[in-house]
Amino acid sequence: MKSIKVWILRAGYLVTVLTVIWVVYSLTRHDGLARLQTVGSEHAGLLGLLLVAYAGVSLLQALAWWQLMLKTAGRAPIGLSTGIFALTQLGKYLPGNVMHFVFRFALTRASGAPRPAVLAASGLEPWILLCAALALLAILGGTDWPAHFDWPGWLAWLLPAVAVLALGFVVPWLRARLPGAGMNLLALVPSFLLQAGFLLGSALLFGVLLALFDGTDAVPLAIVVAASVLAWLAGFVTPGSPGGLGVREVVLSLALAGWVEPAVAVSAAAAFRVLTIAGDLLVFAGGGLWWLARGRGDLLSYRRFLAETGEPAGPR
Repeated sequence: MKSIKVWILRAGYLVTVLTVIWVVYSLTRHDGLARLQTVGSEHAGLLGLLLVAYAGVSLLQALAWWQLMLKTAGRAPIGLSTGIFALTQLGKYLPGNVMHFVFRFALTRASGAPRPAVLAASGLEPWILLCAALALLAILGGTDWPAHFDWPGWLAWLLPAVAVLALGFVVPWLRARLPGAGMNLLALVPSFLLQAGFLLGSALLFGVLLALFDGTDAVPLAIVVAASVLAWLAGFVTPGSPGGLGVREVVLSLALAGWVEPAVAVSAAAAFRVLTIAGDLLVFAGGGLWWLARGRGDLLSYRRFLAETGEPAGPR
């Protein structure tokens, strides 16, 4: 089993390298670097606003993590949970694409949060994010969204159905094995909505960025959102790809190829990657300031609170 995991990771690394090479080649071939420079110089102010907006949208994910901890541990300070999320955000750019989850688990456990609760929240977080992406594809892309990309129509209902059904099995399974982290599907709705808000907000920001490169309204908003969510999804499920690097840009470019010129698609996708990395750096910087100002104190005070009150795991 271990050897299979190693080979899967190696395949993911290979896909990452090949897609990055494809993006660089496409930018060079279609004069994309010049396009990036032109848009950057002509719309610097707007790009700065988009950067701040993306960082703000990312905080919806931090709130989703807080909601998960609130439902599984019963008590979770919002400042501590969102601060930990911000501080670990850059972990997704490390090889493996899972280190942000690992760091988040470690720091949350260091705060004294019950192990069953943190395990449940850590396992549910990526799955809820996956379900939110598939649900948005089905809702915003319409039932015929695969046809726009020349894919089988049954994907429109099969993918979200499988994800939701799997979640329906996972929650009872976790509840049975982690009795201290009692939960139900209804308790996960706030986190699901916050993750969906993050994905939708990110897609809309990409739509604005695409308009800067294209200068027309040639691409329907539903297609932009569907392509953006689909690209995020592809990067998310590619094993070992740091932040979906390369994979998301390729999927975005190919998904929009029927609507805009290849040069526009790949340039906008590359610009969005720069924007998201800068936005994640901004979120991380906020997490760093929180840690320096009061992070250690928040963590230790929560540990003391749990020790003094003997708070059990499980929601109230």
